Amino acid sequence: MEQLINQKKVSVLLAFIFILFITISLPGQVIKTVDSLKAAINKSQHDTNQVNLYLKIAGLFREKPNTSKNYLENALILAGKLHYSDGLYRAYKGLGYVQYLFGNYLESLNLNEKSLVVAIYLKDSVKIGESLLNCAEAKLKSRNFAGTLNNLETAKIIFQKLNDQEHLAAINMKFGFLSFDLEKPNEAIEYLSKAEQYYYQTKNYMNYVRCLDVKGGTYCKLGEFNQSEKYYQLAMKVCKDFNVPYEFSALYIGIAFLKNSEGDFKSSVDYGLKSYDLALKDSVKRHIWLASKILSKSYFDLKDYHKAYTYLLVSSETWQKMFNLEREQAFRDFQGQYLDQKRRSEIELLQKKLIIQKSHTIFTIVVSIFLIVLFSLLFLFNRQKHKIINQKHQLIEQETLALKERLEYSNRELASKALFMASVAETKVKLLETIRELTTHLDYQGKQIIQSKMADFEIITQQDFWKEFEAHFENVQAIFFSKLSELYPDLTPNDRKICAFLKLNLSTKEISMLQNKNIRTIESARYRLKKRMGLSEEESLSQYLANL
Repeated sequence: MEQLINQKKVSVLLAFIFILFITISLPGQVIKTVDSLKAAINKSQHDTNQVNLYLKIAGLFREKPNTSKNYLENALILAGKLHYSDGLYRAYKGLGYVQYLFGNYLESLNLNEKSLVVAIYLKDSVKIGESLLNCAEAKLKSRNFAGTLNNLETAKIIFQKLNDQEHLAAINMKFGFLSFDLEKPNEAIEYLSKAEQYYYQTKNYMNYVRCLDVKGGTYCKLGEFNQSEKYYQLAMKVCKDFNVPYEFSALYIGIAFLKNSEGDFKSSVDYGLKSYDLALKDSVKRHIWLASKILSKSYFDLKDYHKAYTYLLVSSETWQKMFNLEREQAFRDFQGQYLDQKRRSEIELLQKKLIIQKSHTIFTIVVSIFLIVLFSLLFLFNRQKHKIINQKHQLIEQETLALKERLEYSNRELASKALFMASVAETKVKLLETIRELTTHLDYQGKQIIQSKMADFEIITQQDFWKEFEAHFENVQAIFFSKLSELYPDLTPNDRKICAFLKLNLSTKEISMLQNKNIRTIESARYRLKKRMGLSEEESLSQYLANL
């Protein structure tokens, strides 16, 4: 650090000339640049290019917060209409910085939190980390140390993953500021030294001066006044040599406190007044409060009680405004914590509901799959069962049809045989009649012998016919006689014979020929059967027996 002072001694005159040149020529160049950018805005339509032009002009007026604020607000409005996320992020970030310069730390925090939301939407790790750093700085000024620490630690994790040394240096600097406010001077010096070394090597003189400023205040707290003054003087020299746009009111406040601690009350008043004037000009409430506080103390030490009382009132009023702001911030933080906790509870509840819903869904799916499989198996089983039953029915129908066909065939065969036997019987009758006619030519004894033989022949042939017929009939119609006996147990053998012939659908004539009886006898027998069976005159005996 002393090496820096020695190196600059040789170029003091050149630096002065350079600063003078910049002072004269730079405003004109800025005006020309701004005019060209305004012309570009007028030519351009409402698009992202116009947003970028507003943001560039705001950057040129960085040292004029009010002017910069107007352009940033225009950029914010247009970016919102265009849904230009990057433009929204940069506008919120710029407005947060402007409000920080004004000392409106609550509003600065609000705007930086909005930039953080946009950065998260963009999924840009660098923008997220930068927004967290800006939020941390606003919270630090509002004395929200817990929130500051939380934001810094989160940002540190992000930039360590990215291996971003520049932002890690910024985090060390802000950890130094936090340690300073938490009355941890040794930690503050350790963090600030790391950041100071990086900013000096990279020629980032703005942050380098900020480190020197807070480091000077830290050594003042430790009672090392010479070391403290050394850092303050070095900070002022760097600002002048490199035209660093730093808040001199902050440096003057630090030196004023240092001089007061050393007992040099007059010098303390001089620096306090310089700080107070600059703070009023820039409307920085915190610096007004600190400057009026050190002025009140220094005037009191100089026994100028009237001025001491005047600045004490200013300090009290400014503190009251800041206190209200801090109280509002505290309420906001409490409200934020409450809402955050409420959101977490809602998220946890929603997660539980989702888990339950997921479980129900899985259970429903499993049950549905099980039921589908079960019903499919039942369907296949029933289908197979019906198929087997249908096959059995078809087989039974085929067997029944085959049996029916065999039965019909047997019935036809039996009927044919019966008809044939009837024809044989008819031939036999004719033959017997012929023999009877021939016996007229025989004597009595011959007639007796022939008639006896004829009677035996009739009996034998009739018995043989019936036995053969009954055997065939029972083979074909096995159940008929048993059912007939069950329903009508009082039927005679002759009645059973007639029923059998009627079952085969033989006519009265054919039955009479088979039984060697006249037609009238058979009709009488049929009439008696119909009466025994309780059939009406309209009912057919043949049809009834066919269905039996």
